Amino acid sequence: MRALSGLLPKPKRVRLLQGETELTSGVAIALTRYPTEEELVVAKWLEGELKQRFGIRTRRVHGELEMSDGRFIRLELLGRPGALKPQGFLPPFGEWYAIRSDRRGILLTGGAPEGLRNAGQTLLQLCRNDATARVS
Repeated sequence: MRALSGLLPKPKRVRLLQGETELTSGVAIALTRYPTEEELVVAKWLEGELKQRFGIRTRRVHGELEMSDGRFIRLELLGRPGALKPQGFLPPFGEWYAIRSDRRGILLTGGAPEGLRNAGQTLLQLCRNDATARVS
């Protein structure tokens, strides 16, 4: 497991669960059917970072994902209609964020645009630099 002490911005609270998600080219950056401007900005930034750092080409998906869509990174801002609520959290807004993953994909949730960007930054730091980016 990767050391978390070097993460920036430094998380105030971390709850680790077992599991690993493999990110390979073709991973979907998933947004709601009608994303906010902030979600689009973070999606574009994350797409560029994944390509530059790991050589991973992404595709963008709007709306609900089908099981056949494969692996995904879903971006969500809280406080918007239809936003998913991470289980077990009653978050403040602002820089708050959560990252949840399973074998199919990763959910990045932010309390506000800066929180969503922080979630993306933490995700990139958690990726191991090998032929495929693995988050563990």
